[in-house]
Amino acid sequence: MVFLTFVPFMLIAIVANLTGRGSRYRWLTGVMLILSNLFLLFSVLLVLLMWLAFEISEVPPDVLPVQPDWVMTAVGLGLTGLLGFLPLLRGVRCLLARWLSIDPDSAVHTTALVFAIYLVGLALVQLPLVGGLEGLERLDAALGPSELWQQALALLVMALIGVGLGLRRNLRETAVRLGVRWPAWPTWFGVVGLVILLEALDFGVAVGWHTLAPASYEQVGRISQRLFGGFMSPWGALALGVAAGLGEETLFRGALQPRFGLLLTSLLFAIIHVQYGFFSPAILVIFIVGLTLGWLRNRWGLLACIAAHALYNVLNLLLSSLWP
Repeated sequence: MVFLTFVPFMLIAIVANLTGRGSRYRWLTGVMLILSNLFLLFSVLLVLLMWLAFEISEVPPDVLPVQPDWVMTAVGLGLTGLLGFLPLLRGVRCLLARWLSIDPDSAVHTTALVFAIYLVGLALVQLPLVGGLEGLERLDAALGPSELWQQALALLVMALIGVGLGLRRNLRETAVRLGVRWPAWPTWFGVVGLVILLEALDFGVAVGWHTLAPASYEQVGRISQRLFGGFMSPWGALALGVAAGLGEETLFRGALQPRFGLLLTSLLFAIIHVQYGFFSPAILVIFIVGLTLGWLRNRWGLLACIAAHALYNVLNLLLSSLWP
């Protein structure tokens, strides 16, 4: 089911990559992006109707497992749908091209900009949809192996489609575009050293967070335990580390960073971890981790990023079982 939610975006990305074969694909890409924006705007109406139904009915509020913030959910979806139209304007793309390595006339880059808006909007709307961190804490949303690998596969496929594997690039060209290269052996010692530094940063922030705001820290800890508690064993930690490293790094550092740059890509990477709250020390740490992984990608290639991300996640899970 997790993988299926990505299929509509994959189809749009496929069509966008075919624009070099005829103008009809460019036209079709535009139509599909417009329809996806309209679907988001239509979903606002559905959310408001659900809110109205609960307001005027005799259904007790606890019939749902969480208490959504209907208004904020509708606002978030509406803004996402409206902002999704901006990259369809060539003037907007030309303006963004001053700071980003994009081609204003590329249907692929236009699609990537729209999807970036979706990523931010739909990630941020998750918390009001489940009633904030309190609702997420009550929600039975444990991540299982199936969901983990489906998500990793979906992100990997999105990255490969996005850079045009089999559509406008062959396997060798795709590997070069993603930055896939085998680092020199001494590089791996650098990767391990950076991961140790990130773990030290994580530990220091956790100690400070627990000291200054223990209630917030413990709430996020309980949410993390609920979400990732099934991966606390060595094999579970390894599975989560490899899956997250492979999927997220191929998409963010491999496909997006060469076009969106280090800062924006790291910000997008932090935003998808909204389960830690909108503004929390954990999000700051993830942003710094993203910057570090992006630097690794530029210096030593994508494989170093994947290895560092996987090792960081494995150590985090194993150490958290020792020092909650």
